[in-house]
Amino acid sequence: MLVNTIEFDCRDIEVIDNLIEEYLEALKEAYPSLLSRVKSHLSSHIVEDIKTHGPLLGYTEDAFEKMHGRIRGQIFQENHHARSRDTAHSFIEMEILTHVISGGYFLNKEGEWVQASSSVRKLSVKNEVKSFLCQRTDGTEIKKAALIKAERSENRKMVIKEVTDDEILNAALVYSTETSSKWIMTSYHAVKCQNGDLVNRGNPVYCQNENDSAKKYVGLFNEGYHIKGDQERFQIVKVQLFEILPMDERMGFPAVKLKLSNNFKFIKVENVLQNLCLIHDCLYGGCHKKECVQTVRVEQEKTDIKKCIWYHSPLNMIYYLNKFRFSQDVKIC
Repeated sequence: MLVNTIEFDCRDIEVIDNLIEEYLEALKEAYPSLLSRVKSHLSSHIVEDIKTHGPLLGYTEDAFEKMHGRIRGQIFQENHHARSRDTAHSFIEMEILTHVISGGYFLNKEGEWVQASSSVRKLSVKNEVKSFLCQRTDGTEIKKAALIKAERSENRKMVIKEVTDDEILNAALVYSTETSSKWIMTSYHAVKCQNGDLVNRGNPVYCQNENDSAKKYVGLFNEGYHIKGDQERFQIVKVQLFEILPMDERMGFPAVKLKLSNNFKFIKVENVLQNLCLIHDCLYGGCHKKECVQTVRVEQEKTDIKKCIWYHSPLNMIYYLNKFRFSQDVKIC
């Protein structure tokens, strides 16, 4: 996670420079057409930008997407023809809000320059408010893994049911000290990892062993469960484990190769560290493009459009770890 570092020394810059050079060389050998992409070109300027302008914390893609998603959610009546304009207005409103609550002066209706009260200014320095405004919290914010996107009924009420599945019941007995005669649970379709990443069902996760934090493993997030007994309650997730295969060097560099197994494991939610970027072995699996029809809404009307999608073979369970993703700092052996 070097690009998220606040301070750099010469060694850090040298490491980033070597990683980018290795990435571009790999593209040149394995996928030359990607060299013409804008991101590939911009990556060659990262080291120069750090030396000239300082850390890239404010320009990381994850930070932008976090704020961009919130703004997109605010524009619920967008006309689909002025996205840039509407997004710019939302950015301006967010900047004005930051200026006002932090104590900046503004002109009121009486023509006087005033500022927010001391109570508002104190509120603006809280980590919750800073996080909402996408401001840096100087590392003081404590991130906590949690289950999100609960299963809900048609009237949007959370579905609570008795634990009847033997696997879930056995997992509840492992993580509980009580012998409850009746366990109830709520299912969740996504998990917020320890580092703040959001992982939906079917996406890969990087986990740690609950008995030995030095041991790590990779799994596919299946579902989460909030289980409650007579006195205790806890959150667990069900992951489908990957098998680590020998390194593959056919692409000119050692690539971490994984195979999705049929083994499942229940772990506590706090042991889910982050999401992972895995690439399917489409060459071996014979994956291909296919055309489909999708219904979209344009100008308050539904219309059918043809789209080309990439169809992954469900029979091939081989994946590669994307080691060139800057926000991914994992060690798998």
